[in-house]
Amino acid sequence: MPNPTAGGPPDREEQGLTAPLHDVKRDEMIGRVVGSWRVVKLLGEGGMGSVYMGEHPAIGSKVAIKMLHPRFDADERIVERFFNEAKAVNVIGHDNIVNILDFNVADGGRHYFVMEFLHGRPLQALVQPGVPLPLGRAGPILLQCCRALQAAHERGIVHRDFKPDNVFLVDRDGRTDFVKLVDFGIAKLTDPTSAHLTQTGTVIGTPAYMSPEQASGEPSIDARSDVYSLGVTMFQMFIGKVPFADAGPSFGKILTAHLYQPPPLPRTLNPEIPAGVEEIILRTLEKNPDDRYQSMSELHEALHGCMEELGISAELPLMGEGQPSSARSTPGARRTGPAATPARGVTQPRTRTLPAAPVRGGTESRTGTRLVPGPRPPRKIAALLAVVAAAVAIAIGAFAFVWFRGASIPAPKQPRPIAPEPGPMQAGGGEPESPPPAPPSTPPPNQERAECRRSRQFSSSARGRRKSARRCGRPSTTSWRRPASPACATPRGRTSGSAPASPEWKDV
Repeated sequence: MPNPTAGGPPDREEQGLTAPLHDVKRDEMIGRVVGSWRVVKLLGEGGMGSVYMGEHPAIGSKVAIKMLHPRFDADERIVERFFNEAKAVNVIGHDNIVNILDFNVADGGRHYFVMEFLHGRPLQALVQPGVPLPLGRAGPILLQCCRALQAAHERGIVHRDFKPDNVFLVDRDGRTDFVKLVDFGIAKLTDPTSAHLTQTGTVIGTPAYMSPEQASGEPSIDARSDVYSLGVTMFQMFIGKVPFADAGPSFGKILTAHLYQPPPLPRTLNPEIPAGVEEIILRTLEKNPDDRYQSMSELHEALHGCMEELGISAELPLMGEGQPSSARSTPGARRTGPAATPARGVTQPRTRTLPAAPVRGGTESRTGTRLVPGPRPPRKIAALLAVVAAAVAIAIGAFAFVWFRGASIPAPKQPRPIAPEPGPMQAGGGEPESPPPAPPSTPPPNQERAECRRSRQFSSSARGRRKSARRCGRPSTTSWRRPASPACATPRGRTSGSAPASPEWKDV
């Protein structure tokens, strides 16, 4: 069947039609009223019926009207299958599946149902022979297809004719490539009441996209058959042709290839395909259903995860944005912020690059109405430079302070020696023991220099601790007193006759 909601004049290539088109001037349905709608023009025709554009006479709203061919009106099995399409779509009720608005029998006995009218084009028109799509464009489309088919499978419905012709791309909410899955004409409702619609040995579907079990005419196919058909579509989107395009035009040869011939390795035909995408495609095309993804949600998870690993956005592109030039993306890129809005079909990484600021350093640059932090030097280098600069500044300050202020510091008075208290009497009434000799008042030169160095080092460290405390917002915990030793305070080239004293400090 053709795409039921395509706008514009009939187009055999885009609609994928299998039967000759009627001459619009001679079509007896043009101008007639079907239900609440007046038939305006023929949109397309397929093997089972025709699709017209209808218009409401009073309010002018447009719809797509799908009518069964008159030659099938007497075939109860075909009529039941035709009605099952409307029933299946209504049962699913998913945003990515076309809506059914009405279902009835027109005057003259022709069966029809009414669908929403979509402005857009089929995916087949986007997939050009030999022109692969980039993952940034193909990925969001495929993810929507997975969600739509998963919704159908959860309600016991297998599409059985998934292909680019039945994926319609429309504009919605300011974005393009919004998927509407159409044509459930041969969908299988997996319930006992519909089992008689498919018999053993009956091959139904489009040969190029059939799963091996469908090609062999097995009646008990399930959701994994749609997984295979989606894999064929993925192959076509990334390569520019279906896997067994070289098998020839023969119906039998194509089915034999699906049954027994392994598909070509995608990366041998298009080296630009990421290895992870190739792995996904090959798993969907496994001959044994048990070796494929077991559900559309599992396939969706694998594809979405691969796109995240490659830093490619799953967002739909905005309307009117440019076409992609390449599908390549740096592997391993991760999203570190909100995803930037992808251009139409452009491979968009999730990691956002900030624009260069006109002022470097810790300032901010204004871009439009939003402040964006300017580029900063690497943290490790900046921290190292700050530590070195602080150490140099503290050392220079301490040295200058001691050099210029040291000479004016008076030497503290030496404390008076305190006479020792009388010790215990020696046995036998002898004289008390003489106290030990007092230490020399003037320390040796080496000790004097060592004390001077310790005083200066403590001066530097104490100043550093007070400065660090002020930067972090904490009070200083060290009270530092100027060294009292004249030897440490005497400038170079001077001498002092006063006896040096040890530096004093106090921790509070």
